[in-house]
Amino acid sequence: MDYSEAIAQIRDVLSEVIPQHGSLGFSGGLDSTLIMHLSGYRLKGYTAGFNDSHDVRRSQQVSKALDFSIRIISLEKIDIESHLRLLKEIDETITRSEIGYELILSIIMSTVDDDTVITGQGADEFFYGYRKAIESRSNSEQVAKLLQRTLPREKKMAKYYRKDLITPYLDDRITSIARSFGPDQHIRDGTGKAMIRDVARISGLPDMIYGYGKKAAQYGSGIDRYLKRTKYFLIL
Repeated sequence: MDYSEAIAQIRDVLSEVIPQHGSLGFSGGLDSTLIMHLSGYRLKGYTAGFNDSHDVRRSQQVSKALDFSIRIISLEKIDIESHLRLLKEIDETITRSEIGYELILSIIMSTVDDDTVITGQGADEFFYGYRKAIESRSNSEQVAKLLQRTLPREKKMAKYYRKDLITPYLDDRITSIARSFGPDQHIRDGTGKAMIRDVARISGLPDMIYGYGKKAAQYGSGIDRYLKRTKYFLIL
């Protein structure tokens, strides 16, 4: 399979596996915006963050530009400590570096009414979205952590909240394509996820989406800064 065929197949598989209805964890970034776009904007987008956070601003900007509505979950109104303690019960080995992004998922799962929650999990790991993978030109560490720690934990979270967790980028056909290409195809001009960016481009999304950089959930939402300031990390 050549590169162009791979890009087209990723787009087609995503279009197939993205559900007709459900709630999408939406940050305004590349991965979640591509899912929303390929769903035909049928999904309900939920952005969790503090009111002055990057993700809230970005989500509002993107939803306005692409003409769809989102729902903001204001972290100022959330009992964050209760979610932190719940995550510690679900996985007593959870680390400080993991707690931030899992808090965002926990808050979204606890808020939405839909039985189905969709996330962009797996795109960063398999398509070289992390700086460490780009610099080392290897994503093996990130993929191993995802499969051995993150995904099992998030499945337990979904079970607790009685949600069906859908992760389109982790479809076996997509991860197989990702594995079949080396870092030269995944990294372009020092930036990762070249294949996902090209999927977004051929799917009709504008440069403000496929050319946009990454912001991790715990930083984009403002949750990491908040946890450090309030010393909630001491609970761990």
